[in-house]
Amino acid sequence: IDVPDIFDSPDAILAAREVEGVSTVRRIAEDAKGDLIRRIGEIGELALPADHSLARSFQRSVGHIEYHFDALARRAVNGLVRKDRERFAATRRAVAMLYPDRHVQDRVVGWYPLWLQFGDVLIERMIEEIEPDSDTFLVIEV
Repeated sequence: IDVPDIFDSPDAILAAREVEGVSTVRRIAEDAKGDLIRRIGEIGELALPADHSLARSFQRSVGHIEYHFDALARRAVNGLVRKDRERFAATRRAVAMLYPDRHVQDRVVGWYPLWLQFGDVLIERMIEEIEPDSDTFLVIEV
């Protein structure tokens, strides 16, 4: 995972890496949505001239349909992304550690400025001190 990707949600990070399945779902959804909008337009061309008072409710209904169609496509993409639960859990942990509660990690725990000052020696010392062989800590490489 590239560093800027950490600021995305775990779903978005994995979706970018599930290129084939996700892109296929997105393409199908985009094509289907285009067809749906075209058909709704045909209905509107027939119905709206007959009763102009339908225009507002018709547009509102179209908005609801588009919203729910987009939500369906998002759920399908998220389902593909989450099919590999282990990768999803690991990605979610990484995002939670490096971007906890949607805050930049160095604002929560200020190790980054120290790393800039001391370099890899700081990392080596931190790993020595936290006892990576214990169940309490998890060392990950970024």
